[in-house]
Amino acid sequence: MLILISLIVALIIGIVLYVVGEDSCIDVIHGLGAVLGIVASILLVIAILAFPVKRYGINAQIQAYHFTISTLDTARANGTDLEAAAIQHKFIELYWVLAKVQYYNTTIFDIWIPDEVMDLEPIK
Repeated sequence: MLILISLIVALIIGIVLYVVGEDSCIDVIHGLGAVLGIVASILLVIAILAFPVKRYGINAQIQAYHFTISTLDTARANGTDLEAAAIQHKFIELYWVLAKVQYYNTTIFDIWIPDEVMDLEPIK
């Protein structure tokens, strides 16, 4: 949320500088306002477009987590040593992704990550 607010504020400042620079005939302020407005608007569009894409990816990983748990129950019931090694390798990958996503959910990028990831626990 902080990123979006910052980009909106930068866009507003860019527009104000552009208008003030045009009225006062100061080319540096006018140019600075134009550059700031263009860069802020481009970054704002990218941030808004990334929002659903990132949430979709995280939701897909949450579904994979739940699917892996159900697969684990089946494999534990009738598994072999080879399946146990493959499952252990998959757990390592899931733990790494889970830790990374849970960390990013506590930073300024939390708007792009669903809060359901904090409810997920390492598989035992």
